[in-house]
Amino acid sequence: GASVYQHPTLVRGLDQLFCDMLTDPDTAAFIIDAYTDFYHDYYKAMFEACPGQIDILRIADDLGMQDRPLVSREMFEEWFLPRIARLCRMAHEHGVKVMFHSCGAVFDFIDLLIDAGVDILDPLQPTAKDMQPQHLFDHFAGRVCLHGSIDTQYLLPQGTPEDVRAQVREHMRILNANGTGFIIAPAHTLQPDVKTENILAMYDELDRMAGI
Repeated sequence: GASVYQHPTLVRGLDQLFCDMLTDPDTAAFIIDAYTDFYHDYYKAMFEACPGQIDILRIADDLGMQDRPLVSREMFEEWFLPRIARLCRMAHEHGVKVMFHSCGAVFDFIDLLIDAGVDILDPLQPTAKDMQPQHLFDHFAGRVCLHGSIDTQYLLPQGTPEDVRAQVREHMRILNANGTGFIIAPAHTLQPDVKTENILAMYDELDRMAGI
């Protein structure tokens, strides 16, 4: 997927890119724009080559820690939001929805992401500050499709199958209410410490709820 922040940190370094934003903004803008320009043109060419065959563009920029964002709301608005909005506009021009991925506590950015054109918010890390399902539903139901929410930090690695089934039922009850837009899924890529029986329990409970 595309990235306007995380991929630039791979070449500049996380600490140094943050320092650049404050002390050498021209360098920071050059690097961030280089990635934004590349992904804009790359995916635009892809969408034009196969019109109607791609449903979702995924932008992945991890901007949250467990208890707070990595940057202030003001820095997010200045440095990242306009570039994200540009990718959203391009995708929408081709009939493609946009999924924005960020782990961690990014509640402070969600309204801005929605206004920028994000259609799907991923992954709803339920153990992060202010990212609990009811809190998100209360603030954003009907404005954005929510994707994820099944805890991969503690529940899937350490819980029992019944614990997993209970969280599936609870999150479906909260986030699927009134058909406002929810795709249930693990809150991140499943790691080797996740128990196979818990993966099976998660999907089996969904099948049971759907009457399959």
